[in-house]
Amino acid sequence: MPVLLRPYLFPLLLFVGALWPAGASANTSKPSAAPLVIWMTPNFPPFHVKNSVGEPVGIADQHLHTLIQQIPGYTHTVETANYRRIVRQIMVRDDVCAPGLVKTPERLGKMVFSQPLMSFRPPQLVIRSGESSRLEDFWQQDGRLKLERLIQSGRFNFGVASGRSYSSEIHGILARQQEEDGLITHYGEDQTQGLARLLVNPRHVIDGLLAFPEEVAYFKANGLFGEDEVEMIPLVMSGWTDTMYAACSKSEVGKRIIQEINRVLTDKGPDYFYQRYKDAFADPFIIQADTPARSDF
Repeated sequence: MPVLLRPYLFPLLLFVGALWPAGASANTSKPSAAPLVIWMTPNFPPFHVKNSVGEPVGIADQHLHTLIQQIPGYTHTVETANYRRIVRQIMVRDDVCAPGLVKTPERLGKMVFSQPLMSFRPPQLVIRSGESSRLEDFWQQDGRLKLERLIQSGRFNFGVASGRSYSSEIHGILARQQEEDGLITHYGEDQTQGLARLLVNPRHVIDGLLAFPEEVAYFKANGLFGEDEVEMIPLVMSGWTDTMYAACSKSEVGKRIIQEINRVLTDKGPDYFYQRYKDAFADPFIIQADTPARSDF
């Protein structure tokens, strides 16, 4: 049965209509979304690595988890990519960050960096065991190897990960020697893991690669390298350590995130993240497929 409005209601409705501003509507708009920040990380065990169900469980993954918890007001997402894509996305987008990059001349003017995040030892040359005699012409008396001369010789197939800056000094060496025939660039997302497989492949696709001692320890612990299958050769470097920084797009969002990171570093100290991980795990390099992600960092 239709509902009829009583006659005296029409003047009331007209009065209310007169009070309502022209063009006004009910306030049904949603609150503005928090700004998006895309954190891009490489496949870089044991620093960045996922378990069998896709959870990030690496050393630096835990650092990033802790950092994100202390930067509220943003929608944080994490993606995996190789170093080349990470650097490019930071440069071309305005909402991308990386939790650990080395400063290079190409990057300095195109992204913003945090305070020093942590210091690290330069990588070493990894070769198959028993083949060090091939390097005799490139040794120094202190047992370190002259990397640039080795690459220039053309007698050594040397594998590097695309876009990865191993240290400020090594970055300069590789930039100068990038056209050499013996320099083999690996473009896959598996980065050093892919190069490690090429090194121990029976066809001996490459003769050596650069890696950090922590990477080699992880590969041995997880069966990619046999215990005595490879050896590490220290390189001639002007310094024994280099520095890692967080880096973001050179935009307002990127600058604000870097300010937040600097606030955390000032408050907690640059060794805060690594120390917490060390305290929680007896051996941070033994990360297996079933290692659970931690939520207490």
